[in-house]
Amino acid sequence: MADIKKLDSTIFMKRMSDAIFQRLPLPKIHPDIISTLSVIMSVVFLFNSDLGYQVVVLFIVFLFDTFDGAIARKYHFRKSPEEEACGWMVDVTLDRLSEGIIAIAFFIPLFPLFILNTFLVLWSYKKNFHIILPLRQVLLVYLVIKLVF
Repeated sequence: MADIKKLDSTIFMKRMSDAIFQRLPLPKIHPDIISTLSVIMSVVFLFNSDLGYQVVVLFIVFLFDTFDGAIARKYHFRKSPEEEACGWMVDVTLDRLSEGIIAIAFFIPLFPLFILNTFLVLWSYKKNFHIILPLRQVLLVYLVIKLVF
């Protein structure tokens, strides 16, 4: 599991985000802490059904999810391929936990997709090929469209 293969679109998005985030003065915080904050913000998401509130909180969740990888790559928290694989597993596990919490608020259609994503994580680990549905990002776009219109 040392070299996790990724979709070309995922690699492209990482390169684009790294081009931006690597130039920012990102805090030198362990990426697992950032991932944990994402889960905490997912719980906060449940406390209010106001659409504007949900958009803001979900955007923060999205930022934390983006920053954990950018910080890990910028400060090289994972020194070996084994540590990188372990960090990947922590990240995707906390991401799925975050999705599961958010799926409580949007049970249909998110919960079945959350289950699918969980199986994709297991498949990704077994096949050494990372493929995950961007559920929180799609939900964020949906909520922003709903808020605007």
